[in-house]
Amino acid sequence: MCAISLVPWVVWGFFKLITPFIDPLTREKLKFNEDMKQYVPAEQLWTDFSDGHLKFEYDHSVYWPALMELTRERREQRKARWVAGGKLVGESEDYLAGAVEHGVAGPQGQAEKPVAAAASETEAAKVADADVPAAEPEAPTAPSDVKAATLETKLEELKVDA
Repeated sequence: MCAISLVPWVVWGFFKLITPFIDPLTREKLKFNEDMKQYVPAEQLWTDFSDGHLKFEYDHSVYWPALMELTRERREQRKARWVAGGKLVGESEDYLAGAVEHGVAGPQGQAEKPVAAAASETEAAKVADADVPAAEPEAPTAPSDVKAATLETKLEELKVDA
């Protein structure tokens, strides 16, 4: 008897042992030896399992190079989208995968402004309209302010360097 045909029995035995310890609602969801053709077309099921029609033999010398080529192509596509999106750290995974048209930077490549920044720009516009010179921002004095300013500077450098 082949090891593959033993796997379902080993799994069934394991769950038979632990079933008394599983929550009753979860236990109702456990199904064993169901006909997989109700979930997957028979053309996609192995002949070894559930009377499938797919005859599949794994050949490492064929599939491994094909897998490596596919991953290389996808990595290059994602990197090209990342570069086109402005090389931003924290870029949207959906954008990098091609699921959405625009990334974090938006349609024109301009990063979306946080709400606090938009509010401060509105306040600056009010000051400019009143012909009152805007006050210079205070230099950070608290250690946490210095760390935050240093972090922002480093992030800006990373954006430029990347």
